[in-house]
Amino acid sequence: MVLTARFSHPVPQKTDSSEHGEIDDQSGPVQRQTRLSDEKVAALMQEYLAGSQIVDLARSYGINRKTTTALLRKNNVAMRPRYPVMDSDQIEEAARRYDSGSSFSSLAKTYRVHPATLKKYLVEAGVVPRT
Repeated sequence: MVLTARFSHPVPQKTDSSEHGEIDDQSGPVQRQTRLSDEKVAALMQEYLAGSQIVDLARSYGINRKTTTALLRKNNVAMRPRYPVMDSDQIEEAARRYDSGSSFSSLAKTYRVHPATLKKYLVEAGVVPRT
């Protein structure tokens, strides 16, 4: 009895859904998988080591950012911190620019850190936030 109750709901039928010959189970769009060749993985690694960001590489190669990270880790590439630490020269420069009128948000984009992280650094350096 339990088995018939569990399987008494209609099962979605698979149908051809597009000119691409994709199969759709009527639960939403079909996810395409992109497999990178060894050459493209090597190029991705070189770009990352040259300073490219994970999200930019993922967009460029048409893959998910988690896939990008997994490929780098699989190939033993040393990962950079997600939010890089600012050195003292960058903090001084950001403080001068903030005092000249730049916002935390715009400076955070420039230095590729979260606005709250930038604010923390500047406050520690003696900058008084504007209200």
